[in-house]
Amino acid sequence: MNSHVLPRHIQRLLARQGNKNISYRTLVSAQFDNRDAWDSRLASPVFSQIKMADYFVSLDKKFSQELRGSAVDVDIFANNVKNETQAEHMEELLYKLRRTPDTLHTLASTHHAAVRSMLDHGTTENLVKMLDDRMNYGIFFDDYSAVLTLDKLLEAGDFHGAARCASQLMLQEEQFEIACALGNLAAWKYFASGREVDWYYPGELEVDENPDEVIRVRVKVLPNNYTDNHFDLRDPDKILGKTLIHFNKNSSDVVGRSLTILGESLYGSTESVVAKLKSGKEIAGSVLTTLQESADENIAAAAKSAKS
Repeated sequence: MNSHVLPRHIQRLLARQGNKNISYRTLVSAQFDNRDAWDSRLASPVFSQIKMADYFVSLDKKFSQELRGSAVDVDIFANNVKNETQAEHMEELLYKLRRTPDTLHTLASTHHAAVRSMLDHGTTENLVKMLDDRMNYGIFFDDYSAVLTLDKLLEAGDFHGAARCASQLMLQEEQFEIACALGNLAAWKYFASGREVDWYYPGELEVDENPDEVIRVRVKVLPNNYTDNHFDLRDPDKILGKTLIHFNKNSSDVVGRSLTILGESLYGSTESVVAKLKSGKEIAGSVLTTLQESADENIAAAAKSAKS
C-alpha cells in the first residue's frame, strides 16, 4: 500500500511508547508490482511467437474433442495473457484442465500467472469466483500473489473483494506474514464498511425458487450430510468470522484480542465471546460498540460491562 503515513491510532500508540522519531515505510512499496520484470517475459520467443487466438483453438480442441491436454500448454497460455478476451479463454482452459489427469502437473507459475492475468485483464469478480471454486479451477495464492492482490484491492477501496480473497488464506490456513496482515485489514475494513456489498456476487449461489416443493430422486447412495465447518461454510458471517479468528489467533494485543472476539461473535461462538469479555482485558471501543448491539443477548450484556 502506498500511503505515506500510518493511521492516526497507530501513531498515537507509538507516541505513547516514546517512539516519536521513528521513520516508517509502508508494507508494500510502489515497486512491489515489479511490472518491468513481469512484462519482460513477453519478449521470450516462447511467448512472442504465439498467436494466442490460434493457440486457444488448438488447446480447446485437445480438451474438447481429443479429451487430453497439457498443464504446460495451459501454463504458457496463462503467462501470455494480454487482454480481456485472452483472460476469459485462460479461465476456460483452467476449467478444462481440471478435468484431466494432467491437472496433477499444474505448475506453480500457472497459479501466479492466472492471478496476475485476472488482476491486469480480467475482473475482480471472476478472480474471486475462480479462487473460491477450488474444485473446478484449482488456483491458489502464493505468498507474493496474495500480497499483490490484497494491496491492489485495498488501494482501490474494494474491501469486499479484498475480504473475499482474504478468506482464501483462512481456508488454506496460510501463515504468510504480510499477506495475513493485509488480509486482516481487508476483513476488518469490509466489516467496518457496514457490509453494504453482499458477500456473494449476484447469481453466485444457486437459489431454490420453490423451497417447499418436494422432489424425490432415486439414488443408490444416500448423500453425506456431514459439514466440516471449514470448506463447507457458506454463511458469510461464519466465513468472515473465521477469517478474523485465523488472522488474530496468535495475537495477544488489544487489536488482535478485539478482532478475535469480533470473529468469534460472527462465527457464533457465544460462550467464548462472553468469557473473553468478562476477562477484564481491554477491548477496542469500536468492537465493543458493535457487540453491545448484538442480537445475542448474552454477548450484548457482557459487552456493556466490558473494559474498553
